[in-house]
Amino acid sequence: MGKTLFGYIFRDLLKIFLLASMAIAGIMSFAGLLRPLTQHNLDGSQVLELLGYFMPAMTNYSWPVAALFATTFVYGRLSADNELTACRAAGIGWFALFSPAILLGLIVALTSLIFLWFIVPWAFLRAEVVIKSNLAQLVASQIEQSQQVGLDLGGRRNVIWARSADVMQLPADQVGVQAVRLNDVVIADNRPTTRPNDPLVPESFYTASSAIIFITQPTDQEQDVQIKVAMENGAKIPNLPETQDGEELPPEFRSSGSPLIRASISTQVFGPYSLPSGVKELARFMDVRKLLQLQAKPELGRRVSKLKDELVRFEQQTRFQRYLERQFTTGPRSVALDSGSETLVITAGKQRPHWREHRLFIVGGTPESPGVRFEQIKGFDLFNARARLVRFEVMPDGDRGMLTISMDLEDAVIETGTTQIAHRNLNRRITIPMPPELKNLDQTPVRQYLQDRGASLTDEQKGRLNYELVRQNNGIESELHSRVAFAISSLVLVVVGASLGMQFKSGNFITAFAVSVIPALLCIALIVTGQHVSQNIPRVLPGSFVNPLAIGIPIIWSGNVMVAAVGSVLFWKLRRT
Repeated sequence: MGKTLFGYIFRDLLKIFLLASMAIAGIMSFAGLLRPLTQHNLDGSQVLELLGYFMPAMTNYSWPVAALFATTFVYGRLSADNELTACRAAGIGWFALFSPAILLGLIVALTSLIFLWFIVPWAFLRAEVVIKSNLAQLVASQIEQSQQVGLDLGGRRNVIWARSADVMQLPADQVGVQAVRLNDVVIADNRPTTRPNDPLVPESFYTASSAIIFITQPTDQEQDVQIKVAMENGAKIPNLPETQDGEELPPEFRSSGSPLIRASISTQVFGPYSLPSGVKELARFMDVRKLLQLQAKPELGRRVSKLKDELVRFEQQTRFQRYLERQFTTGPRSVALDSGSETLVITAGKQRPHWREHRLFIVGGTPESPGVRFEQIKGFDLFNARARLVRFEVMPDGDRGMLTISMDLEDAVIETGTTQIAHRNLNRRITIPMPPELKNLDQTPVRQYLQDRGASLTDEQKGRLNYELVRQNNGIESELHSRVAFAISSLVLVVVGASLGMQFKSGNFITAFAVSVIPALLCIALIVTGQHVSQNIPRVLPGSFVNPLAIGIPIIWSGNVMVAAVGSVLFWKLRRT
């Protein structure tokens, strides 16, 4: 084929491809704006900015359909005008006639791969920044519409109810800070959940006449939005655990007065807490460098990292409490806690320590004659006491390398010289350096927790960790395959489009579009279906699951395989005709 004929066909293909791509991308971009416009109350400048960030993604997603449409239309017109017959009569072969379409497919495939690897993830992250820049108005709108809004504060999915809300005007020097005032507020402080679909169980309720939500926007795209809630003139109402008929409340909930304690508060501040990104941790919004980095080091993922930190703290807590248990059951039945500035020696009674909800209890003696002894042998304000019941709670701080041991004493007697002062409930805390073997646990690779049989983790915790690791890896693997499959689909589809155009002589827009849209949608639908199958990991039993990645990856590629098979059949029929 000569350069003139090649350029003639390629220019027509490129012109129709660009026109179709712009038309389809424009329609998809405006469709994508419907949800932000209706739910996030964006102003005109934000809408235009968001449209600019949507265009790269929507343009890229339109390319397979546009490439197929262009080849079907151009080759259909050439066939309808008998120009292909003239080319064949001049001795130009079928492969030569296909070469402009194949070049277009290669250019579109490579460009699409670059867009999917780098540009589209960046654009979606910038779009999220635009949406989050209007968070104050969004919170106020949700309160006005439904009188409630959900916030993730420190890993707890809290729900805030309010009668009304107003966006506050802050001084000009508070750049990047937004504020919303709520009136007649109730906050349900829910217990942390281990799974996204777990029901919310309130641990306590806060009521206040007013509250202010401060929203601080990050200066760096890699950082999270910071949320802080300040309440005024309110009260805290604990949500007590349910008990069976005749069953007493656990010791930690008993009180000499009414079991339901209302604690008045003048000011209560929640936070600041990070508001996790809704798209940053999703595989489809990461560039290829981050995907490969995350695949090599799963600890970099937010969900896996958060779960690992939780499990490390649990193991540090459990191992130290087991150390305390051994000390209280062997030898002198005592342990010395040394913080450096003070030393506290605890001597247990004759009864064996026991566990309840991952906490260690020691019971010794009676309320009249408590048997667990505390002696402070170093430090200021020397402390000596006896108690009937002591509850130990270990709180690890891996960042500082410290352990805080909180001891709740019931039926305690403080001894000061010859004077004894009785206390029904007393709390004592001491912070000590974390032993090296506990401090080094956070350096353990996350996968090693699944192989270490001596770890303190339960099977259910290891199952959760394994589930998150597989879930994250499946998302990365399916995303990498889907991006390559999506890019290659443009190359496969142009061959099908050229064959369809030559075969059916569809030289008009309506016929070309009707014929081209079916194989393009088939490829895209199967790619999306394969991703969903790969990432949808059903739980069969607690801690167990079935990994569907082996099914999802073939589904991702099945669309290209089927369309390529159709293209091969059409091309074979052309050569025989």
